[in-house]
Amino acid sequence: MMGALFYVLCIAGATTAQNIMEEAFAARTGARLGSMGLNVNLGTGGQRFHVLVDAGSTGTRLHVFAFRSDAADGNLEFLHERFLSLEPGLSTYAKEPEKCVGPLRELLAFAQRHVPPPQWSRTPLALLATAGLRLLPTHRAHALLEQVRREFLHSPFIVNNDSVAIMNGSDEGFLAWLSINFLKGTLKKPFHESLGILDLGGGSTQICFHTQHKETIHSAPEGFVQLVQVSGASFTLYCPSYLGLGLMSARLAVLGGADSARAENLTNPCLPKGYNGEWRYGSTSYMLLGPREEERQGGYEACFESMKALVERKTHRTMEAPHVHFYAFSYYFDRAMDTSMIEGEAGRNLSIWEFNKKAKETCNQKDPKHPFLCMDLTYIAVLLLHGFNFASDTIIQIAKKVNSVETGWALGAALRHLQALDLLT
Repeated sequence: MMGALFYVLCIAGATTAQNIMEEAFAARTGARLGSMGLNVNLGTGGQRFHVLVDAGSTGTRLHVFAFRSDAADGNLEFLHERFLSLEPGLSTYAKEPEKCVGPLRELLAFAQRHVPPPQWSRTPLALLATAGLRLLPTHRAHALLEQVRREFLHSPFIVNNDSVAIMNGSDEGFLAWLSINFLKGTLKKPFHESLGILDLGGGSTQICFHTQHKETIHSAPEGFVQLVQVSGASFTLYCPSYLGLGLMSARLAVLGGADSARAENLTNPCLPKGYNGEWRYGSTSYMLLGPREEERQGGYEACFESMKALVERKTHRTMEAPHVHFYAFSYYFDRAMDTSMIEGEAGRNLSIWEFNKKAKETCNQKDPKHPFLCMDLTYIAVLLLHGFNFASDTIIQIAKKVNSVETGWALGAALRHLQALDLLT
């Protein structure tokens, strides 16, 4: 069980420091409090469930969350999560939305097995789509969401007008930040102890942390800084989301296929020399060619420079990020696991240098069985070094689960949805 999320922070010295940050935010944006507040006075409503579908670009993941409001003090306690992941991502069905019905029914059947039948009629169901659908033409995304909504209305769970939607990137970062800090119990600690998050999806990537530097606020592009409130405590979050810089979309961009819908030959020095193969992303297949054996191009250095050119023109860097303790998940975890840098879902601390070292080792090996490892590891190293301004010796925590819960934004989204429906009172 987790500690309470919803409480009022009373920490000596924190209020004054935070007021300074709020004033800096107001001076920078001309605004006061953002709209992403969580203020809940919990009663003694007993056990609550929430069913959330994360429709990502490369997979569709269902979370069943169970909560309990404590009878003694009204605080919210997290009980457990049940999880099921299916591939491919929902966006794969963009041209034939009716084909998403089968996977959806499998997910809903799983949810019904893990929510007690007496609770079905009081359990919210929601699907939030991320970069995979944000990258689709509007009419295709709308058709998919309508198909999902029709299917959801046949379920025994609570479905309303906001139950099926595309989530914006800044929400994705904030809700992941909320999830991790809730699970680690850092929301009730001094502001400087809150954790940052690094989320690398297939179509987008997010970095989010509580900023304590006015320079971060003043230098950030519009929309990168949010002032949020969690049960009366204000947090100034630096929370950019980069659509098109997820691992798979970055692959496509660096291969030169971002503007192509044809299965033409694409090449890049990150691919193994002599490689010839097919890669499918979304609903399009691409033919890939590595550098020729006799060519001098290829290998780590050439790969690094091609990735650096992509990342530096699309990201904003802050001097503050290297001094924050970050949790990193999604493809950060997957590629660290694929290359034996970590073992187990709890993960471990890794330095950016370790990612870069593994990228060099992988790029200098010819491995046609894993043609994207060089590209992916180099991209991660470049993103952290030249996108987010980390130093080579910066340490980040890599994890798939925290306290037996899948890392990501889903838990935070469930909490916010329950609040919006007034089901936490």
